[in-house]
This record gives sequence, structure tokens and C-alpha cells, in this order.
Amino acid sequence: MRILLLLSLVLASAPLMASDSVGVYLESLDSVDRNVRVTYVAPPTSTYADPASTDTVFCALDVQTAWYKRAIVVPMKREASNRYRVEAVLPDSAYNLRIEICIPTDRVPEGIAIYKIGPEGGYGWVDSSVSDRKVDSLTTTLSNDPLLYNYYLWNLFFYPVEVDGKHMIPPDHFERTRSLAAKYPRSSLGELWIQRYDVRLQRDTAMLRSMIDAWRSSWDVDVLSSIAQRLLLKESACYDPADALWFIERAERSSREQIAFRSGENIYASMGRLGMLAPKRIQALDALGRYTEACAFGRGALSRANNEYEREVISKALITIGTAAGDSILVQEVRSAAKPVIRDFTYTTLDGVQSSISAQRGKIVVIDFWFAGCAGCAAEHKALNDLATRYASRSDIVFLSV
Repeated sequence: MRILLLLSLVLASAPLMASDSVGVYLESLDSVDRNVRVTYVAPPTSTYADPASTDTVFCALDVQTAWYKRAIVVPMKREASNRYRVEAVLPDSAYNLRIEICIPTDRVPEGIAIYKIGPEGGYGWVDSSVSDRKVDSLTTTLSNDPLLYNYYLWNLFFYPVEVDGKHMIPPDHFERTRSLAAKYPRSSLGELWIQRYDVRLQRDTAMLRSMIDAWRSSWDVDVLSSIAQRLLLKESACYDPADALWFIERAERSSREQIAFRSGENIYASMGRLGMLAPKRIQALDALGRYTEACAFGRGALSRANNEYEREVISKALITIGTAAGDSILVQEVRSAAKPVIRDFTYTTLDGVQSSISAQRGKIVVIDFWFAGCAGCAAEHKALNDLATRYASRSDIVFLSV
């Protein structure tokens, strides 16, 4: 189970001191707040508090500075059965720090905290018009500006909006940043651009190929997976299933060996991704004429799936290639094995009405899971609210935000 702690403070004026209470604690060890000590006290029911546990617990500090975003990943020293501690040195100009405590083998963080460091507190939430002005200035200068590495700005800038009744990335946002993304492919701008570019906007295949090649040395599972997905689009000018398989295999290795996590390149989503990479491998193998191998791999992946969602996406990939090949035996086998079922749970609405998922049987239920500290989640939540308003008159459609 994931527990989120969202905290905001200025270290110099309100440090958090270590305690025996369950939670994540931060102490400043000097007057300029660069040397810090992180203490994690696990709850009694936690795997981290089990005296028999021999797993290494890591502290991942995601640091945002005025010029770049980086992660510092260090193993924690176990001081008691349920208490871990580590000291770290933060880079100069750090203004935002996110701390994640985890055992990377299972990727189930039990304590996550967000801290604001420094008197200015860092960037605040900005509306799209402010973001557009920043982007226009940046695109004009084509310089190595700190904004190139402001992930939150670009995440907002590239967030889908409604165009002609469909949610899509505004075409002008791609055109306005095309040359800048090509010049700085490994910046935060380049990362989001290559993850979200729309196949309909491709004008320069050579440029896209150049950007893809710039990420070949990366171990970021999310970026590698996104590139593979683009290379598997048959309508794409960059369609190349063999190259897609290369990126998939690199992402699989990073996930298995925790490479991106331990290096700090991606501390959030670089393990536990094998099940989500499986559908892409199935698609790539089939596209390369290796249907039997794709089926064998898919069956194995389906048996190893960790959750219902993984089973669903792997099953869908197998059914897709089986249907195209006229393999009715495979299709029936997979459909019988999958059978995704959502677990029942109860909830109380803001109006105080209590209900349950089972009470919505026969209806279309849209469930939005998000938390307040995620800028992208907040933007998507707004889009879903608009969608809920559009279908408010439909009694057979229910929207739940958790």
C-alpha cells in the first residue's frame, strides 16, 4: 500500500526533527541547509519493520535546482528494527526536494515526502498563458535556459487539451518547440517532447531519428518504452519493429537490474515495469514474423502478471495478434485466462452519499486516482471533470475521483 506525505517547509525556519513516530523526518545539519539527515520510521505492520527482512532500503532524493533536476539515491543505515537513517549533501540552489523511501525490488514506497527548501520556495503553479510566454521567450533565444530543465513547465505545456471534441496535444506547441527539442534532446523539454509527439505532426523524420538516437544511452524505462511504442506505430515514418525490440530489451534490463533507479536517472518508474513492457515485446516479435515466439512469451508473461491491469494489457496484445493470425484457439485460451474483475469497495461522496462499486454493476464506471502533489494529475483531473459534466445526464455512466 502506498502512503503519501505531502509536506512543505523552509528548513532554516522550521526543520523537522527525528522522532520515534511513524513517518519521514528531515534535519538540517548546517546553517545553509545543504547537509541533511533523513530518518524513516516504519509502521509496525510494514515489511521495512520486520526484523527478519534483509532487503536494502533506499532513500531517493529528487532535487530541483535553478538549472536542472537530478536524483540522489543512497542506501539507508538500519539503526533499529523499524528506523533507518542516511545523510546527504544537496547541490547549491536546490529549492525543491522530494524524498522517496523504498525497497526497489518491489517498488512499493511506504513513505514519500515533498519539502520546499530555501526562502523563495521555488516555482508556483502557473496558468497556461504564463507558460506560453515563457516558452515563446525560450524558443526565440534557443539558449541553454533553466526553463529547459523545468519538468513541471513542460508537463503543463504538453498536456492534452480538447480540440474539436478530442483531447490532443495542441499542434502549435510541437511546432513552437521543434527546433529547441532537437537542439537539446536530453533536456526535460526533449524528454517530454519525444514521449508525447503526435504521429500526425511528423515533418522531419531525420530529426526524430536523431532525437531517438540521443536516448540510446539512457536507462530511463519510461522514455525507452515510449520510444518503442512510437517505433511500433505502422503509420509512423519511423516505423521500425526491430529497433523497437532493441529499446524494449534495454528497458527490460533496466527494470530487472534497477539501473535507472540506482543511477538516479529515474527514481519513480524504473522498476516493476516488465509486465507493462510485455505487450510491446509481443507486438514487436509478431511484426518481425516471429509469431510462435510472441505467443510463447505472451503466455509466460500472462502467468507472471502481478495485477489485473497487467493481465488485461498482456491479454489484449495476445488477442490482437491471435485474431490477425486467425488463431481462434489462442484467442479463446487468453479470454478464459484473463477475466479481469475489479474488487468491490465502498465510498462516500462529497455530498455524504455512501455507495459501493458493486452497486454500479451494469454501468460504465470511470475511476480517477490522483493526488494533490502531482501537477499532471491535477490537470488531468480538470479534464475528467469536464468530461463528467458532459455526461451528467447519463444515469449509466458514473465518474469517481479517488
